[in-house]
Amino acid sequence: MGQQNPFVKEFPRHGPDLPHSQTPPANHLQNRGSVSRKMPMWCTEILHLSSCLPFLEERPKPSPAGVYPRRSPLFPEVCYIDLKKEKTKLAQKSVDRSLAFLDECLKLMSEKEALQQTAVIGAIEGGDLQEERLRSARETAKRPVSGFLLDGFQEQSASFEAKLNLISAVTAELPEDKPRLVHGIGRPDQVLDCIERGVDLFDSTFPYEVTERGCALSFTHQHPPDPETSGEPQHPVLEKEKPCNGERNEEESDPEIDQSSITSYEICLKEKRYREDFRPLLAGCTCYCCRNHSRAYVYHLLTSRELLAGILLMIHNFQQYFSFFQSVRRALRDGTFQDLKQRIQRRAP
Repeated sequence: MGQQNPFVKEFPRHGPDLPHSQTPPANHLQNRGSVSRKMPMWCTEILHLSSCLPFLEERPKPSPAGVYPRRSPLFPEVCYIDLKKEKTKLAQKSVDRSLAFLDECLKLMSEKEALQQTAVIGAIEGGDLQEERLRSARETAKRPVSGFLLDGFQEQSASFEAKLNLISAVTAELPEDKPRLVHGIGRPDQVLDCIERGVDLFDSTFPYEVTERGCALSFTHQHPPDPETSGEPQHPVLEKEKPCNGERNEEESDPEIDQSSITSYEICLKEKRYREDFRPLLAGCTCYCCRNHSRAYVYHLLTSRELLAGILLMIHNFQQYFSFFQSVRRALRDGTFQDLKQRIQRRAP
């Protein structure tokens, strides 16, 4: 009963019981005190070693340009990592894996009779490296796919101008008779820029994100269609949001609201200036929310954290977003796309 395990030794709570001459700061003892009093001997030695290494290591030598020095917590040697080379390897691996997975899907589709009529969309990968994007586009275009997905543009690492350059280069390699879908780009002015560069389909994450911020879309996108050829109801849309009597200017904002993610195409109904604003979310909008409720009511729902607030905002934002794409299709048909783009860019940040 009293025999002690030879592979376990007592872990003292106090005193610098370290195998090295240099003593770490006082918080080391606090960290050690939070560990169990008994632990394997090799664990305590590693703990002592990892605690002392940050104080025993020398300053790293100057690294070459474009190379990042990285230290191991247990070994003081400096490992230099070439970030550009690692980035290229990751992009190549993503392209190779996507092509291999696409080949497996196409093989399975050819073998299964139930999948003969299935549409397969090929993913264009490669990160922000143009050579890998072009390789992915050329190889994917050789496969019998029904369309192409330009993936990876939802990341915020690259600027939008860099994304447009990649999109232009990729779409030039793809056949024009198959649709091109892009993920992560949904702001109205950016959508029009992508359409000019050959993108056909977009996802609807933008109105969802606007709803999550407690905002409502309020931008002008209508251009007068021919009433004889269009059965869509016509309604005026405000060119610019105007404050009602007694409220602050749009430039003024509540300090507790994060304005960094709010675009110029929406209004934030969490702001206090809307608590007595009994106008609809957007003048002339025919959605259920604008026909039955006011900005003040949605402000009340948001501040009260009612689930109905998100439902009403989602109804409004999706109707406005889908109506925007109706205007885009109408402008492309009528040859007034540039007029629509100029109108949208008036609200661009």
